[in-house]
Amino acid sequence: MAEKFEKPIRELFAQGPEGLSRELKENGALRLFCWLSLIFLKSHLKDKYLNLQPDRRRGEAKIGELHNWEDIHHIHCLARAFYTRCELAPEVIGSLLVLPAKVRPHLESFDYIDLSFAQTMLLRMDDTAVIAVLNDSGAVLTIYFEELDKIRGPLSPLQLREMAARFAAINIHLADRPRFSSDLNFLTEEYKIVAHRPAEWYLGEWQDQIQGNLMYHVCESLVPNGPERKQTLQNLKTGRYTFIVDTDGNFLHDHMDLAPRPLTDTKGE
Repeated sequence: MAEKFEKPIRELFAQGPEGLSRELKENGALRLFCWLSLIFLKSHLKDKYLNLQPDRRRGEAKIGELHNWEDIHHIHCLARAFYTRCELAPEVIGSLLVLPAKVRPHLESFDYIDLSFAQTMLLRMDDTAVIAVLNDSGAVLTIYFEELDKIRGPLSPLQLREMAARFAAINIHLADRPRFSSDLNFLTEEYKIVAHRPAEWYLGEWQDQIQGNLMYHVCESLVPNGPERKQTLQNLKTGRYTFIVDTDGNFLHDHMDLAPRPLTDTKGE
């Protein structure tokens, strides 16, 4: 379980996407992955105390009642791995993708979303974004890998949220899921979490509606107001709409950039 680097997580992110990717390649993703698992876990432990309906006249049900806590148990084990001195087999690490994030004065510098039922999360800080699927044993990234060639620059907040939704949709559609188990040796007091994976990853029957609902859920709040908003939201629900590339498959470098100001005619001044 020992990590080769001792830098705090904040310093890893301060290196930017290229520096963070290099650090993970050289020293492994275990530390960052367990840290992300801890964030996910703590976010949803609070749901046990938060009302599902803000208006208490509509009941006292809690958000946590919607969660399948048996599924989140695996995340709990990952988050506590450094405390329990548990060894994690390499296959336990889920899909973890570092991406460059667009930085503009009119854009927020931080974003966090997660999809609890798909155990997928997005964390963006300044120019660095990380998307993680916590329970797929790397399946999603394996399936989606070729699509990454379309990304030719920093992604806007909406483009990143779309990526997270697509990762979540693939995770939901996995035909054969990995299984995780604990190997305990009571004589040596060694504890190891291992993953049991199929020989090949493939998807079951794909449903565009599922991806559409996910995209609408995470993207709706960031779609700007304007005459095109209503149509954009309807397109999102189809599951076939994208903010990442245009109709010719070219990466949208200027997505969410402000339109240039028109030139002012100063001849009469």
